[in-house]
Amino acid sequence: MRITARNLRLRLTLARGVSVRQVYGQEPTFGLRTAEVTLIDVEQATGLSSLWEMEMTSRPPGTYRLAIAELLYDDALTGRQEKITTDVVMEFTADRLRIGAGTDPRVASEIEVARAARSLDRTVMGMKAQSLDRTQVMGELNRTKTLMLDQGKLAQAQQITQAMSDIQGGGSVEKTLMGTIYT
Repeated sequence: MRITARNLRLRLTLARGVSVRQVYGQEPTFGLRTAEVTLIDVEQATGLSSLWEMEMTSRPPGTYRLAIAELLYDDALTGRQEKITTDVVMEFTADRLRIGAGTDPRVASEIEVARAARSLDRTVMGMKAQSLDRTQVMGELNRTKTLMLDQGKLAQAQQITQAMSDIQGGGSVEKTLMGTIYT
């Protein structure tokens, strides 16, 4: 595959009363009403996602802009710096039936993958601290592998399978699993 965008950064300029609680799988840098993360290089015909958990003051029903999102990157073909900007908009409603109906399956999928990565991180820490036995580790890895397969994350599932094989063979797997968490 060919890299088409390098040095990607996603920056949110937050509206008054809005803050970032966390960015799943990444540590944001914060400025005055801004939060920014660095993203991996993008290959041709692929995409990436960044899941942000935000907190805001309550608002009356209506549509509000919560932030301005800027994707800054270097175009690998031209070498020029580029910027794409869009509004982050959310509709607030008092209708409880509409709240559950607005769930986006892609976001739910990303949340599940983020939770799996967090679980994998805890498993690695448990292995290092020797607070988990081999059976517990294998059970956690198998659950995480199943979730990754369900979400279409085949490369990560394959890395987990390799780690499980390494454990059965008595090898060290921390490096393999850390690569799975952060890819």
